[in-house]
Amino acid sequence: GFSEYLSVDRFLSEGEDKFFEKHCFADGVFIDVGANVGLHSILLAKRYTDRTIYAVEASPNTMNCMRANLALNQTRNVVCLEYALSDTLGAVLFNADPVARGLASIVREPGANTISVPSTTLDQLVEANGISKIAAMKPPSSGGRSTRLRKCRQR
Repeated sequence: GFSEYLSVDRFLSEGEDKFFEKHCFADGVFIDVGANVGLHSILLAKRYTDRTIYAVEASPNTMNCMRANLALNQTRNVVCLEYALSDTLGAVLFNADPVARGLASIVREPGANTISVPSTTLDQLVEANGISKIAAMKPPSSGGRSTRLRKCRQR
């Protein structure tokens, strides 16, 4: 179940469905960057019950929705992290449109739905959570991926 109405005919694309059906991930945690309402985190949590999934989401409204979805789906192995993943520690401007959640992203200029959110680096996320091995990381569907990994050490 999901805590808000989603008007889509499929949650995952055909390619994503096939990828998750066929791929067997090595040991380690999963990191869902830009977790949105938690769809990928829930799917991973249900499939890999012995693993920890770190769901990173910067938008407070979207995080609340994701937490409700995680509770509805009785996931126990998802850790919610409410901040943006960036190349710097501190804070970033973030487009947190409460309706167009899929367009949420780090922005350079303020706009109508821009808020300041805490930010951290991938290395800091890994260190703060004692992560020794990453099985897979799902990047966000919105832009800005290169800045998130620019200063990342190899794991």
